[in-house]
Amino acid sequence: ITMSNRTYNKLWVDTQSSIKDVINIEDQQQQGRPEKDRVAAFKNIAKIYIRYIVIYQNLDFCYDQMVHPQKRLLLKTLLDSTIGRIIELKHELVNLDFIEFSFVDDVLAEMKITPDKIDIPIPAYFKRDRAEEIAYWDNLLKETLAKMGAKKGSDEIKVMDKDEAIKLLQVHERARQGRLRAKLMMDIRKTEKVEKVKDPTEEVLSLDQYAAAVRIQKLWRGHMTRKFVQRKREEELIFIGMMPPPEYSTVFQQKLDEISAFRRELQVEYQGEYERALVEVKDELRETEGPDLTEGMKDQIRNWFNKEKEDQGKFPDYPSDEEGGSALIFNPDLVIHDSDGEVIKTGDKGKKEEKREGEEEEEKGFRLGPSDFLNSLKDGDKTFSDVWLTEKGIHKEDQPVPQKETLEQLQLECFATFATWSNRDESHNPRQSVDELMIRDEKKTEVEEEIRRQVDNLMREELDLLKAAVERDKGKKGKISKKRKKGKKGSKKGKKKKDK
Repeated sequence: ITMSNRTYNKLWVDTQSSIKDVINIEDQQQQGRPEKDRVAAFKNIAKIYIRYIVIYQNLDFCYDQMVHPQKRLLLKTLLDSTIGRIIELKHELVNLDFIEFSFVDDVLAEMKITPDKIDIPIPAYFKRDRAEEIAYWDNLLKETLAKMGAKKGSDEIKVMDKDEAIKLLQVHERARQGRLRAKLMMDIRKTEKVEKVKDPTEEVLSLDQYAAAVRIQKLWRGHMTRKFVQRKREEELIFIGMMPPPEYSTVFQQKLDEISAFRRELQVEYQGEYERALVEVKDELRETEGPDLTEGMKDQIRNWFNKEKEDQGKFPDYPSDEEGGSALIFNPDLVIHDSDGEVIKTGDKGKKEEKREGEEEEEKGFRLGPSDFLNSLKDGDKTFSDVWLTEKGIHKEDQPVPQKETLEQLQLECFATFATWSNRDESHNPRQSVDELMIRDEKKTEVEEEIRRQVDNLMREELDLLKAAVERDKGKKGKISKKRKKGKKGSKKGKKKKDK
């Protein structure tokens, strides 16, 4: 099992490298000038289409046999996006060639790929992930047929094993050949009888010992030569794959099928562990780190209250949930407003500006259309690089994270992360089961968000009380100052009376 895990991990890494390459190719074609030659455009898109088919086959194989539940989540996303992208590229090919079937023989020869490598099988998870639903509808159909009085057993088709089918075909083929051989021998005997009838006086000359030996040798050598030629012909057919080996053993294939079935059982078991771990880890984080997070957020928000009071002379207005709440206080750079006043992320602003700049009139020609799945593939590739190909994925948090400044550094880091993955130490998880450290990182963010919302409600109430207290203090100060002024006026009048 451990060797199988390494094999599928390596296949996944190689497939991710292919995904990165094909994404770069698509980006280059999008940024370049449109192709005016229809044949050249068809050829370029066909190459990308074939690359995606090979990627799809590898991802489907990895998803079907990998047992790590968190890896399978990312694989499922990549697999669905790849299937969607293949469909989009197929539409592009149809629009260019104006036929439903695309002839890509020249492209296959140029890429040195055989036609059987671009077959698109039905994904295995289409049935396995919907096994319960399919079983439900099958049972419902059987119950409906039983109520309608359908006969049982008469319409059932006996499923024959592969070995039984081969034996049955062999029996019938041997019987056919036997009948032909018997007919041939009957024809030969009839011919001999006719010849004997024609020459009744012909006598068989007796052969001496030497002549009889020579004749036997001649017949035996002819038989051995024909047998040798037949064996060489069968070996050649077996070598080129046109004929199965004569002693074909299904033991190895049966062992592979058993291992595959066992790994699928492990997938179900580990998926249950993963779902339970999601709840348990979240509850544990809420109990252990929740109080400290709550107090820390409250202290930080109170410090913000006091700082704004000192700078502005009054308590600030608490950000609403639509504006981001206290997230705007903790990380003011993460939330910005666009020209319409809508809350957007920092990265979205540049995208809007790029979109405005790209609204110019484009040159005429053929170019890949917008994709609904390419961004998902890019996000999946980024997640793979960030989680599974970096030191964070190996959970070595003591090492500093390098700064990404230039394209050259990004490329060097990409090669370094691939090297790290190829020598990755997963001794802490040899079973490839649930990785609780990753769940803890994921659920910690969710717990912090939940606690932040609770703290927001409490601190809004506290801020309202502080503002009310300040208003009361201002009101009391105003009354006291008025009383003091009245007292001063009364004392002045008394002094005047005394003077008189």
